Amino acid sequence: MLCAVAEVRNRYGDLGLSLGAPLLVGLFVEAEIEGRTLVYAYLLPWHALRQGSQLLVVNGEDRVSFREVEVLRARGKWAVVQGSLQ
Repeated sequence: MLCAVAEVRNRYGDLGLSLGAPLLVGLFVEAEIEGRTLVYAYLLPWHALRQGSQLLVVNGEDRVSFREVEVLRARGKWAVVQGSLQ
């Protein structure tokens, strides 16, 4: 279950008729939400980022290097970042 706020343009349904109660605030609904698929997106602790958008990664040869990532969202102790870590 997810709590969300949505704008309902046609609260009486597709028919445009008032054959019942309109969709009221606080009612449960079933909804489909369209979104985009994120490729190479990761949830990381915020403190893992350096200078706001860099990560230190270790490759297969035990070498450390920086990777630039895009911070998509940051909240509290966590950040959602996008970028290749290879």
